[in-house]
Amino acid sequence: MRLYLVGSLCVVGLGAGCADSGDVDSWNHEGTDVRIEVDPLDPSAASMDYLFDLRVVGPNGQLVTQEDGLAAAAYGNDRGAILYVVACQPGLNQVGVGVRDIVDGVAGGGMVPEGLVQPMRLNLTGSCFENTDAPLSLGAELATLREDSAGAAVIAFADITCTTKQACGETGVSVEVACSRSAEAGMGVSLGVSGTRVVCGGTALAFDPQGETTAFETKFKSTASSNGATSRWSMAADATATDLSGCRLEASIIAAPDLLGGFGPACKAWPVLELNLPLAPSECADASVVSVGYRHGMEFASELVIDARGPYTPTPTSGWSPNCGVSSDVWSLAATVATGIQSNDPVGFFDISFEVSLPD
Repeated sequence: MRLYLVGSLCVVGLGAGCADSGDVDSWNHEGTDVRIEVDPLDPSAASMDYLFDLRVVGPNGQLVTQEDGLAAAAYGNDRGAILYVVACQPGLNQVGVGVRDIVDGVAGGGMVPEGLVQPMRLNLTGSCFENTDAPLSLGAELATLREDSAGAAVIAFADITCTTKQACGETGVSVEVACSRSAEAGMGVSLGVSGTRVVCGGTALAFDPQGETTAFETKFKSTASSNGATSRWSMAADATATDLSGCRLEASIIAAPDLLGGFGPACKAWPVLELNLPLAPSECADASVVSVGYRHGMEFASELVIDARGPYTPTPTSGWSPNCGVSSDVWSLAATVATGIQSNDPVGFFDISFEVSLPD
């Protein structure tokens, strides 16, 4: 079964309005009178483009489709959104979409954001229905990572900006993450903290992301606060009591307009700040403290949430799972499957709408 990338979709046999298209690709399914014609959009006006990958794995673990390095400008609207029609097998399919690269478009003049973090991968489960197109709406908030004039790491994505700064002294080290949301998007940002631990050699000790604790004969103090527009989390370690050479602090932090039950946004690849701070003062100053990765939905569960209500321990929403807009009610092919199709052949479709947001 082929993969179809759609700029405009014309279904012959289901109604009027489809013009004769001559040289466009078409697919005729044996045993039916339905023909799908693909008319790719003209990419010549694109000022900026991204290359994306797609992977669909069927219910039994078999690879249904894999396509790498496809240019979005030929199949989208030149504003980060594409529509993608891909074959699937009835049942639960694993759908993976990835951004491989952001490039200057065909028309030139596109400003690729400095310090763009990539690649991005988004993987989730979608229900595929026999003889049916099921819509699957996905998104990605791509981030940039740069250093400001004061040496702090600045992470920007869409309408949220986070700053990570460290302090290294003879008596101890500290790190603070502060995230704000642009006024145009509305006040308030939720900050989720997870996986806080101290690692020394092969030993790792988890600690509460808020309050005071002692590990490796060292006092650690974590604080959280919010003034509504900006949420902060910080950690300070007293380095006077013991040698912390080779030890480090690790934590994962997500910032979003809202965190449902402590989870990140569903069906969207979201930037996650991964902290890795050396705790010995002599090792702290020259270290790169934060990196950025992408997670989605149930892949990030916050142990502490900081927002306009202040810091609190979230109660996970029972039974919550990402709602990616999968439905069986868009349109169907003929009710009878054509003869000659084997049971493991793809006989359904995902209509994947995928939108990429870049930092302002």
